[in-house]
Amino acid sequence: MHACPSARVSVRGSHQKVSGEELMVKSNTTVRKIIKYRDVDYETAKKEVRGYFQGRWEAYPSEIEEDLKLDYKLICQIVEELKREGCIVVL
Repeated sequence: MHACPSARVSVRGSHQKVSGEELMVKSNTTVRKIIKYRDVDYETAKKEVRGYFQGRWEAYPSEIEEDLKLDYKLICQIVEELKREGCIVVL
């Protein structure tokens, strides 16, 4: 099993980068967000992750997790597979 990339992943062949500010919370407390995952099969999840990149150039796996409400480990497996297939690159 491969480790999930902590870097952004990007659609293969895209040279444009999305610039933006990342919000950093500096605090002595831990912020936790509860995400209720949806129960979908692997192929459906893979199609959704692939579709997530339409209209986006890059995203962190944690952003995909939050937006699609899919298990982080599942997203990591899908990202690795899409990377092997040449669909995305890890930046």
